[in-house]
Amino acid sequence: MKETSDLMSRLNNISNDKALNDFIKDVDGNYPLTFSEYIKKIMIERDLYKVDISKASLIDRSYTSQIIEGTKKPGRDKVLAIAIGLKLSIDETQKALKLAGLNELYPKSKRDSIIIFAINQKMNVMDTNAELARYGEAELA
Repeated sequence: MKETSDLMSRLNNISNDKALNDFIKDVDGNYPLTFSEYIKKIMIERDLYKVDISKASLIDRSYTSQIIEGTKKPGRDKVLAIAIGLKLSIDETQKALKLAGLNELYPKSKRDSIIIFAINQKMNVMDTNAELARYGEAELA
């Protein structure tokens, strides 16, 4: 992901319409507008299929497909399960939550802290749920 200062520097050096058009295409390509577009972009980058995401996130295949196609709005736990299944970083997970219109992970929350730990440790969904259960917190649905 490009830093804002890098983008600003590049934008300041644009002197024609073609360069501006290329810049806008690049920015739009790097900053999808919806959760489903973001997930599709990651799927392409990592050569993944819906079935891969369904298995890794432990979400029903047809429901996963509806989420990815944008016909179903996922809840926070589903977004987190997909993020964990895809082994997204904390920053990528926060972006996914934000794009889905959901609250980002909050370190002062016990449950969120456990999930942040699980993401940092690259745990899978099953291990994350076990960790949540160990601390008496609700598992990812």
